[in-house]
Amino acid sequence: MITSCHDIARIAVEGTGSYGVAITRLLRHRGFEVVEVHRPNRQMRRLRGKTDVIDAEAAARAALSGTAAAVPKSHDGTIELIRLRRVTLTGLRKCSTTLTNSLRNIIFSAPPDLRVKLEPAITGALLHHCSSFRVPACVPTDARLALRSTLRSLSR
Repeated sequence: MITSCHDIARIAVEGTGSYGVAITRLLRHRGFEVVEVHRPNRQMRRLRGKTDVIDAEAAARAALSGTAAAVPKSHDGTIELIRLRRVTLTGLRKCSTTLTNSLRNIIFSAPPDLRVKLEPAITGALLHHCSSFRVPACVPTDARLALRSTLRSLSR
């Protein structure tokens, strides 16, 4: 069993910017030196085989020899904050687009009288109009009521 950080020269982690960020953060917090290794050379993998054991050995050799000396990013500064905001905005944009497309698809197949009222509406007005539909609190048993309830739920 490892008793201290001094028993280990350094730890090599592949993918410290995505899947390896949590383990990298934990190891650094515990005092270990962490270096980032690039994914294995494809040509070498073909010659030596494709196993996790061989990849781990190659990463360890790269860390010990010093060829893998890249210091992983800390993922706690301004750049990380910007990245997280961008991920949030991208996700919200995708959700908004998906919801708008769903509303439009439902309206396209709606009865003609409702479709004529809703098709020309721009997105903001459409959301406002659909969210103001009055529907009973019980589960709708009528198809028109179910349609209005669905449009109301999606728009809200």
